[in-house]
Amino acid sequence: MPLVRDAASGPGLGGGRASGALPGPCSRRVGRRGRGRRPALPDWAGEGRRLPARGPESAPPVRSLPGCRVHDFGDLSFTSVPDDEIYNNRILNPRSVGRANQELAEAVDRAVSAGHSCVTVGGDHSLAIGSISGHARKCPDLCVLWVDAHADINTPLTTSSGNLHGQPVSFLLRELRDKVPLLPGFSWVKPCLSGPDLVYLGLRDVDPPEHFILKNYDIQYFSMRDIDRLGIQKVMERTLDQLVGKRQRPIHFSFDIDAFDPTLAPATGTPVMGGLSYREGMYISEEIHNTGLLSAVDLVEVNPLLAASDEVKATARLAVDVIASCFGQTREGAHAVYERLPGPGSPTSTCRFPVSARISPAADSPFRTSRQAMITRAPAGPHVGKERGGDRHWESRGLWGACAYVHVGSRGRREERGRGLEQGASGCVRSHGSLGAEARGKNEEIRGWRRR
Repeated sequence: MPLVRDAASGPGLGGGRASGALPGPCSRRVGRRGRGRRPALPDWAGEGRRLPARGPESAPPVRSLPGCRVHDFGDLSFTSVPDDEIYNNRILNPRSVGRANQELAEAVDRAVSAGHSCVTVGGDHSLAIGSISGHARKCPDLCVLWVDAHADINTPLTTSSGNLHGQPVSFLLRELRDKVPLLPGFSWVKPCLSGPDLVYLGLRDVDPPEHFILKNYDIQYFSMRDIDRLGIQKVMERTLDQLVGKRQRPIHFSFDIDAFDPTLAPATGTPVMGGLSYREGMYISEEIHNTGLLSAVDLVEVNPLLAASDEVKATARLAVDVIASCFGQTREGAHAVYERLPGPGSPTSTCRFPVSARISPAADSPFRTSRQAMITRAPAGPHVGKERGGDRHWESRGLWGACAYVHVGSRGRREERGRGLEQGASGCVRSHGSLGAEARGKNEEIRGWRRR
């Protein structure tokens, strides 16, 4: 999984490294790669105020994620356009934002094309113009889950602030193509989403023009009132049914830290009371991981200059937890797998440590096969088939090393075992021991196969 970090916001979660991670736009940096660096330029141009937002650089380092090798692509360098004039007496810094997002789109495109799950760390939410555009070049059928207190779907003609971080979705939505004027620096942007491809969670500060767009352009959204009324489990069921219920496709998960209640995430620029709880936020991320379809993540709007030191650390840790949960971190903790309880005179070693395998689809058909097909088709190398206890058993040596899977048989059971598993080219297998993981029962039969 590549990590992209927004240069405006810092080197990505405290200088940590994430496989396939990119920094979003907006300021130059000095210092050694992978170290916490202070921006030489202020907060990225999507916002009119020129505050030096160091963003997630103050967070605990993300040097590992469950089931992933982390590769830090380093900070992207952006140069502000001199004398970037206000467009139409309204839009701030359009040329700087447009150029930065174009570079970000190219970086995300490279990361996703290389088979990585890409994490982009901001920065403000205007970076989604670049991250989603770049993702869509490789995965044109993607869908987007946007978790935010704000809809960020004002157009340049409806915005009251002129800040582009309140407008990114309008540039991406096909239905608004004739409502969005061509800004200087934005000629490269091509709308890549339709209303049904997008779901909002956590809304509680929506402008009247944004509310009109949501209601009239077939966009599903869940406000905090909806989450209170339905519960987060029902909301996520409806969300995933909308996005991937009819066909499985890659998910772009764009998460603004101000979706959380400001008592949990005070270090952000536009806090709104009444936000997500910690448990609700983690549940959303965990359910996205459980789909097995997560392809890219944005984590934006952490600003350590807007809160006291302890509050900054709490906000940064929260950002890290969101990303880690997207890639398999669970709240149960890591447990050994017990095969039997010890009794008098029995060996004391009755457990083994699990291997969790996140299976990636075949490189020539990303995210377009069923969960079962993703398991049975993707591995490269010789296959050996066996019959065992009514279940079909086969081995594969190739893309992920020596591994074996058991097809769901007449008893509805699946087992996974692996030896020396490593992340493959499209990065998705982890190993915590020489033996693998075993899973039994109905909990494993979620949409056919479930990523562990």
